[in-house]
Amino acid sequence: MPPKRSEVLAQRIVRMIRDDGLRTGDPLPIEADMNESFGVGRSTVREALRILEQQGVINIRPGRGGGPTVGRPDSRQLASTLALLMQFADTPFRSVLEVREYIEPIAAALCARNGDQRVLDGIRQSVDVMRAELADEEVFLYENHRFHELIAEGASNPLLTYFLNSLDWIIDGVRLGVVYSRTSRKHVAEIHEQICEAIEDCDSDRARDVMTQHMAETRAFFERKFPKVMEQALTWEMYGA
Repeated sequence: MPPKRSEVLAQRIVRMIRDDGLRTGDPLPIEADMNESFGVGRSTVREALRILEQQGVINIRPGRGGGPTVGRPDSRQLASTLALLMQFADTPFRSVLEVREYIEPIAAALCARNGDQRVLDGIRQSVDVMRAELADEEVFLYENHRFHELIAEGASNPLLTYFLNSLDWIIDGVRLGVVYSRTSRKHVAEIHEQICEAIEDCDSDRARDVMTQHMAETRAFFERKFPKVMEQALTWEMYGA
């Protein structure tokens, strides 16, 4: 089927954003100006903007002085799309763990090899905060996501980064009822410290090996403590953006 006019217009708006060098937060033309410049009707413009807003490409501010501004799509949009696809395939939580178990060690090795100092500083800070705030599960979950997000970023491969980070929004299992005890949080903090040290030493082999251990232990934790979660099918409403 040929694409809808609104989809074609959405693609043209994205091309305009790139060609004009617009950055996050920059304003886009108002609807009336888009109607005229693109030669399409109001309904087509509104549908195109709705598509782009759903994908995180733009933000629409309501009221006087509002309108569309440039956004920045991130891994949450991909996580939402993956969750929708997985729901129709009746994909269990186990499958996500298995994929991440193969890919995450590669990212850790690349991160150690690349040695991006800004990323290394962020990883060290995340580890230190997690260890200092073990009593706070909310801080633990945030730093757990941030730690793996930074490692994916440090791999310096945009596709790998987006894919891993989208899985990371799903992988903690919190929306499926998983709870992390203080003991389990402490163990995660300890192995994060080991991974961090390997990356700081630019030891890609050790970073890969320790991350492989971390992923295997994560799977074992879920199998032991939350066996029903392992077979639970993922749904779009759990992870919709």
